[in-house]
Amino acid sequence: MRVTRRVQTLAAVIVPLVAGVLVASFAVARDAFVPAAEGEPTYSVESVSIESLEVSPAGMLAVVSFTTRWPTQEFPGYVTCRASLIDAAGEASDSFDFQYASFLAEDAARIEMNASTEPLSAEVQCGKAERPSPASGYAISNLRVEKQEMGPPLLVFHAKWLTDEPPLYQDCTADLETPAGTTETYSFGISVGPDQDVNVLLTDEFVDAKPIGIVCRPVEGADNE
Repeated sequence: MRVTRRVQTLAAVIVPLVAGVLVASFAVARDAFVPAAEGEPTYSVESVSIESLEVSPAGMLAVVSFTTRWPTQEFPGYVTCRASLIDAAGEASDSFDFQYASFLAEDAARIEMNASTEPLSAEVQCGKAERPSPASGYAISNLRVEKQEMGPPLLVFHAKWLTDEPPLYQDCTADLETPAGTTETYSFGISVGPDQDVNVLLTDEFVDAKPIGIVCRPVEGADNE
């Protein structure tokens, strides 16, 4: 008998998760950013505001919050976005570029950025979204369940990129055989480096389960469960 369980677990994510979205910040040249043209896949950005402004001897740090929406029911992909702080003259006094992807059709996020002067408002724009090649993905090996002295069991495996292109985040399902003879499906997600061991936290009922296999697929459509 097969029993399907949907468990929202995120394992071995390389970049930090912020408010349910995938965000990686980095410094790039100001002229490297290109906003998405009309009709190009990207995220709609709304409700941009300066959530807080911290002043210290080291300078000012602004926290910019915003919400995003998918333009369709299909996951847009991964984008480079630019957050800008607007001064009293209406000009962008500071800009900060970051990589962004949300796996929810409507989501909220925030980023931190340095401010050279006290800003009055903020703007966030995103570039054209890109999706990994269909050929990219993860090869899974050395699959096993490991008990821990303290805490629930772990689903342990090795993940390796199928191509040189990073697969980024993918939804995965693992089939596990229980001592009762049933097969249960455990769902989670990964975003890992090119050749990496992965540990996924299981629930206690899987402590004596035997893993059968794992299948990972790219995110396709909206899932707000």
